[in-house]
Amino acid sequence: MSAVNQQPDSPVVRQGAALTTQTPLDANHNPGNARFSERRVQLNEGWGKETGWGEWENLLSLAYTHVELVRGYLEDPANPGPNADGFAQERKVYDLYLDSHLSRELSPAVQLVYGVDALLGGAKQEASVFEYTVSLDGSSRESSQDANVLKAAEGEGLRAFLGAYAQFDWQAAEGLNLLAGLRFNVTREKREGEKEELGVEVRAEEEKQINRLSGMLGASWRAWSVGADGLTLYADYRNSFKSAAFEFGPEVEAEIPKAETADSYEAGAKASLADGQLEMDLSWFLQDFRNVFLLEGNDIRKTRLRGAELEVDWKLVGDLLLRGSYAWHDARFVEATINDGANDVSGNRLELAPDRIASVGFLYSPKTGLYAGSMWSYTGERFLNKRNTAPVDAYHTIDATLGYRFQGWSLSLNGSNLTDHRDPVSESEFSEILAGTSAYYRLPARSIMLNYSLEL
Repeated sequence: MSAVNQQPDSPVVRQGAALTTQTPLDANHNPGNARFSERRVQLNEGWGKETGWGEWENLLSLAYTHVELVRGYLEDPANPGPNADGFAQERKVYDLYLDSHLSRELSPAVQLVYGVDALLGGAKQEASVFEYTVSLDGSSRESSQDANVLKAAEGEGLRAFLGAYAQFDWQAAEGLNLLAGLRFNVTREKREGEKEELGVEVRAEEEKQINRLSGMLGASWRAWSVGADGLTLYADYRNSFKSAAFEFGPEVEAEIPKAETADSYEAGAKASLADGQLEMDLSWFLQDFRNVFLLEGNDIRKTRLRGAELEVDWKLVGDLLLRGSYAWHDARFVEATINDGANDVSGNRLELAPDRIASVGFLYSPKTGLYAGSMWSYTGERFLNKRNTAPVDAYHTIDATLGYRFQGWSLSLNGSNLTDHRDPVSESEFSEILAGTSAYYRLPARSIMLNYSLEL
């Protein structure tokens, strides 16, 4: 069981190619009664037994989630008021998941896992969109109860995802391992909500069923081995699909978007050197996504993410570990138009996708006594919009921890974003309410926390 109460953060409006400077750095433009309240109850039960067909394992999970929220966003800093739009929402979500599978040894070299699973879900939401007035510094914020309601709607949906799967693990030769998996998916969805007809929102209902195969094929080869050192080469291919998530936004749409599909390729090498003290993993990947679900008016038929990543762990001495990583990413729209076809963004980079990511740091972590760590992270250049007309510079952050482990309990001081960079890192839900307006959440400010943990 969990209960979470939050005060929502505020995004910052973009004007031209940069975030506006007309509002203070951490101004709160939410309504005066803004909140995000989530209550969740979940039960998981697993059981299994040995049978003549192999080891039989089962998992059952039941969950119920209840969310109430009131949020709002500054629309136009130049408008005296009403200058902000917001939405209030109550949603209830029910989930049931069941997995039952058998693990069987066909021979000393071949392992087979096969089974079925099901995910059944239901959701209901009531939402309203309103406009209100807020001062630029956030000192005066009108409550949603006093705001002008622009529209109210309700909707619900039912989803059933069923699957039968099998996976083979074959030790084909000394050091050579082959892995293959196949899955047959049956998805069925039904939604009730609204759709637009001749400029008017009317009640609507839509149903959809998809039957589809997906699968994967992979291989790994221990190319070289001497004691604790060695080199392993690996590669895999995956074909997958995913129904679009149920959208709990301010608009209660009845339309069921197309399912997202993907083809993923990966190849790499893992090495262990210096008597196992130095470990490295170098990989290359390519992922093609189709029918990516985005906001109404955008037609994202295909995107591609390709790149390479390097991870290094080096045990310097005793419990002192040096850790580093570097990644080059090229994430682009392959076939895409936005603004109801007015702009072709094919070939452009995905918004807020950095071209390079890097990190380096150390971790000193004995089982008892003093422990410490620090990590420097770099996020490269990116664009704020799909048209790639709003570039932003790279930034870096530093995180650190210092603590002491006593017998049965520990105390630590943890700092995040110690450089206090406040760069934009994600786009807000703003544009779902206001077409043509973009706003962004900044990186959270520097924070220092004192943590205490006790083992009972």
